[in-house]
Amino acid sequence: MTHLEQDLQSLKNDTSEMIHMVQGQLETAHSSFQTFDKDILFQVKHIEKRIDAFELKISMDCENALALFSPVAVDLRFILSVLKMVTAIERLGDYAKSIVSLIAKFKKPVNQDLVNQTQVLEMFEKCKSMLHIIEVSFETEDSSLARKILTLDQEIDELNLKAETAIIQWIKDNPADIENCIIILDCIKKLERFGDQMKNMTHEIIFHIEARMLKHHKKQIKNSKDSK
Repeated sequence: MTHLEQDLQSLKNDTSEMIHMVQGQLETAHSSFQTFDKDILFQVKHIEKRIDAFELKISMDCENALALFSPVAVDLRFILSVLKMVTAIERLGDYAKSIVSLIAKFKKPVNQDLVNQTQVLEMFEKCKSMLHIIEVSFETEDSSLARKILTLDQEIDELNLKAETAIIQWIKDNPADIENCIIILDCIKKLERFGDQMKNMTHEIIFHIEARMLKHHKKQIKNSKDSK
């Protein structure tokens, strides 16, 4: 294995680890919303700092690989994809932390009917599924799996619109709940942005994987011609 190949594998491992850390943050945010646990914010902030440090490390490693090896073709595409992905992953960590911070603002229990009508828990589940698909498709280089993210993001967008309508009607019927409604709406907006960032990551994964597949396909054609 060349030094470049070793560096690329290290970048892949670190990016997967960063995704895994954000998965934990999202799981914590989901759990916190269900239990309205306000004491977990310190833990989330601590892990967020680690995620920020990871982004800096991976970005620097990408820059070093570009400077030292001047990679081309699929290797260059991979490094460029990772650079964009880690920025998106860091933002996912920010969104998860923001959701937990919002939950800490609840001054009274949230009506379960309001939770059900906004389908906020379903949005959490979809985001968790999307992040799992991101992780697996990145590690296994499966672009067909990655494309499932695009459909799930549309579903997240639809849930967001339905939630807005539900919250407007709830405020009309229950004006005393306006503060909780605003907090839930803010959480939903963060989850919608979560989906947008994962869609952006999907584009990067597909860009790298399918360029690589195309390169291998061209090699096979060339080898076939040379053997004739």
